[in-house]
Order: sequence, then structure tokens, then C-alpha cells
Amino acid sequence: FLSFITQSLSEKFTCDPDKLQDNICETKDQGITLEFEEDKKPVNINDLSFLNSAITTLPLDISKNFPALKNLTASGLNLIETTEESLEKLDALVELDLSENSIKKIASNSFKDLKALVRLDLHANEIVTIGEGMLDSLVNIKEIDLSNNNLCNEIDVVCPLATTFRKNTQLEVINLDENYIKNLAITIFRGLHG
Repeated sequence: FLSFITQSLSEKFTCDPDKLQDNICETKDQGITLEFEEDKKPVNINDLSFLNSAITTLPLDISKNFPALKNLTASGLNLIETTEESLEKLDALVELDLSENSIKKIASNSFKDLKALVRLDLHANEIVTIGEGMLDSLVNIKEIDLSNNNLCNEIDVVCPLATTFRKNTQLEVINLDENYIKNLAITIFRGLHG
């Protein structure tokens, strides 16, 4: 059984993996913490969704409790950063939606284990820059949405997008709409096929 505890009300919700429709476990409650009974871990969950909750950080043991996770949606939360620990070992993950949060910082190794990732949605955050090599491990990525962020909005900082997508050779869609980008180096798309 998968138990959801709301931090604010301490109410307990239970999600039985045997009764899930299409292996999807979705919560729309405020302030969720995940707890698992060791002998009844829901290892077959494919989709996990946190929508419009008061969560400020992702649980650090998602991969331990959901080793087969293919789709993770953490949208409309209060996330302010991604950490390497919260996304590590999610090597089956195909889609990651961290949209509509307050993410300003993406840890440099946040996506290092996401080699199967095909779609990354980071739209409507407060991201100012994408660090050098941060997306390099996303070798199967086809779609990245970075729209409605603050990319290239730091004063006296050169917009470092020139080599951001250089190793994402499978990339088909890049959405950079509604950012502060004034110029793009022609090298930003070098290495992309399509």
C-alpha cells in the first residue's frame, strides 16, 4: 500500500497498487509526504503525479520506492530547486514534468541518471541559466520545454546557451518562448539532427 500523509492536516490517504487504474497514482492534496510499508512497496507504479500541492522539495527516495517509474509529474507545486538526490537512479523515467513551480536552480547533476528521458517540461519556472553540460546525459531526449522562465535575465552574465544542447542529438522540439533571450549563438543547435 502507498500511504499519503498530508503534513498540514496529518490525514492519511491510502493508494492500493492492486486497485490503481492503469498503474497511475495521482494526488491533489496539500503537503504530501510518502510513506511505504517495506513488504508492500508499489514497485509496479509507472506514473506518479503531484499536482498543485504545497511540496517544496521532491522526496529523496523516489527511485527506491518506484524503480519502474516512467512518468513523474510534479507540477504547480512550490519547488524552488532540483537536487541530484531526488532524481537519481530513475533510469526508466521517460517523461518528467516540473512545470509551473518556482525553480530557480537546477543542480548540475540533477539529470545524470535520466538516460531514458524523452520529454522534459520545465516551463513556467524562474530558471535563469542552464549550467554547462547539465543536459548532456539526456541522450534520448526529444522534447525540452523551457518556456516562460527567466533565461538570460542576469545582469552582466553572458547567456550560456551556446553549447547547451550539443549532446542532445535526438532533440526534435525546443521551446524557449517567453524568456529574456536577446541573441542566440549559432552553435546552440550544432550537433542536432532533424
